[in-house]
Amino acid sequence: NIDRIDMAFLRRSLCKHQSGVSLLPHPTQLEDCQMIREEHLQRLINLLRASYSHLILDVSKSFSPNDITAMQMADVIYLVVQLELSSLRNAVRMLMTLNNSASLADKVHVVVNRVVNGGEITIKKAEEILGAPIYWQIPEDVRQVTEARNAGIPLVEHAPRSKVNQSIAGLAVALAGKENQEAPNKKSGGW
Repeated sequence: NIDRIDMAFLRRSLCKHQSGVSLLPHPTQLEDCQMIREEHLQRLINLLRASYSHLILDVSKSFSPNDITAMQMADVIYLVVQLELSSLRNAVRMLMTLNNSASLADKVHVVVNRVVNGGEITIKKAEEILGAPIYWQIPEDVRQVTEARNAGIPLVEHAPRSKVNQSIAGLAVALAGKENQEAPNKKSGGW
């Protein structure tokens, strides 16, 4: 009953990590996801905003009504892509949709994940394909990321000095607005 949810109830639903990060997990039963409506999401986001300085919402690439609602309520939208053709093709479609909405277009920043120096598709080529600048680059480090995920340990604890962790930490600092940092290994045409 979404109308009866208050912050006390919502806090009991959150999974809290010792680092201070809290997670609101998806429903246990997949069919319960269909019961979540736009007004439910708006209420949850507004309740969480009252208690947390930063909210990160992981939305699908399907752009469901709930995804659009979340993006409309967002201050920033990070569109995460990889330097491979199918990912860039999907990102072009998403950018076309987002750019058709005046309330969403200016919020979008493209983040390239799993960047490998010397890859077939360069950052410059990706920017040409997307028709948008790359805001941030996160280097590939399959071993560190996989080990952290399999151990159930945040990357910042598992491999704090890794390039991938440093890049993600830099992105977090930029998101928090504390300072304007450049992405590691930024290529010409960057941001």
